[in-house]
Amino acid sequence: MVLTEPANTNEDITLPDFRGISMVHGYEGGLSGSGKKVADLYFPMAFNDEQVRIVQMLERYDGVVVQGPPGTGKTHTIANIIAHYFALGKRVLVTSMKEPALAVLRDKLPEEIRPLAISLLSNESEGMKQFEYTISRIASEIQVIDRNAYKKEITQLEQSIDGLHGTLGRIDRNVMEWAKKNMNSIILDNESISPVDAAHEAVKGQGQYEWLEDKLTPEHSPLFTNVDITRLREARRSVAADISYLGVLLPEISNFHDSHELMRVHQDLSRHAELGAAINSGDIPPLVDSKSETIEATCVLLDKIKKLISLTQQIQNGEKWNKHARSLLKQSSANLPSIIEIFDALGSDLREAVEQRNRFLAKPVTIPKDTELDEEIVHAIQNKAAGKSPFGLSGLIGKGAAKKKLEEIRILTNAPETEGDWKHLQAYVALQRRFRELVIRWNSIASELAVECFIEVEPVYAVKAATYHLQHIALREHIALEQQVIDQSRTLMPTWKRHHEIEENIE
Repeated sequence: MVLTEPANTNEDITLPDFRGISMVHGYEGGLSGSGKKVADLYFPMAFNDEQVRIVQMLERYDGVVVQGPPGTGKTHTIANIIAHYFALGKRVLVTSMKEPALAVLRDKLPEEIRPLAISLLSNESEGMKQFEYTISRIASEIQVIDRNAYKKEITQLEQSIDGLHGTLGRIDRNVMEWAKKNMNSIILDNESISPVDAAHEAVKGQGQYEWLEDKLTPEHSPLFTNVDITRLREARRSVAADISYLGVLLPEISNFHDSHELMRVHQDLSRHAELGAAINSGDIPPLVDSKSETIEATCVLLDKIKKLISLTQQIQNGEKWNKHARSLLKQSSANLPSIIEIFDALGSDLREAVEQRNRFLAKPVTIPKDTELDEEIVHAIQNKAAGKSPFGLSGLIGKGAAKKKLEEIRILTNAPETEGDWKHLQAYVALQRRFRELVIRWNSIASELAVECFIEVEPVYAVKAATYHLQHIALREHIALEQQVIDQSRTLMPTWKRHHEIEENIE
């Protein structure tokens, strides 16, 4: 500890003046009697001379010790001083041995400047959360500041305040002049007498002047009490700005809008208040501004978010390979676009083949397994569709197995008989051959995109491959839409710090 010798002289301390504090000294235009600029005191709450003296002492010394028992207004005074220095653009650091004292002090600050008070009042997690919200709130306020408009408004307010202080100064001087007239002695006939004695002398003329003692009798008592005055003040404080409605007539019922419309407006206003409270508490991120273009863009973004949620559920309920395929698509390698182009061409062929399959649902065909791979049977079906013998002249001998396969073929429950039946059968077999070719093409490219391949090359897998391709399209649409949502949310809600969660929720 560093100590200095105590002073042995009493120095005259000149404390700075603040306008509007004294009812005796008024300052017109913000200047004192000596022509110096007089500072403003920005105390938002009630104060007394002792609190003003603390600020005056802080202007002259590096530190001031304030001591007082509980309940004497120390926290109230500190809140006023913090608000004063905030208004001057200064920074204030408040420390305390106990956390509740800081919490009480923060609650004492006016609600309008409370967001400027960055406080770390609890455990590290809660403190950082409150710190992040406060910084976001300040950043949001800064972004919408119009410096030129605020500068103009500040100038106008300063001029208005100077004018009001000038008026206060003139009123103070008038009060002082009238006080002097009523308190200073009056010189009459070279004699000094008090104003009261002068009044008595003025009414000594019998019949010409009379002195009224002004004694009030009970009948002159006021018709209200101090309790009535107190209740009136409380009522006025409660009514506040709504006093402007005093004497205003309610409109006729016929002039009111439809009750459903009024209810809708009331619900909208209530919802607006809820959203405002949620924004102030940090539960909902604020928009960059309230322009109509921003609102329209937000509605478009909301539709995209709803679609993104639907696609997310579709992906999460889809095949197991969805997650790997999505990760591969997000890597965006150089050769990926060409592979996707080939994959989409295959998907188009798959959908076309599946549509051709629908014609056989009304008139189903049953053939032995792998019939479409037996060239001899396929050729025999082609001959029957053309009205020829299935095996020609050479088919009279040694075609027992092939004939047996033909006999097992059914359309509905009957063996094909007419030429139309055999043409229907020929188209079905050709479609099965095409299904096999599509499955082979699928297996050759699906692994490149982390999509599931088929162990066996069977026609039935072509239908599943078409479904897989639609899921892959949904994955790509989801990735593109997800990026749009992230980019647009950053533009519309720049102070929101959780844009990354959009992507994390998908993973």
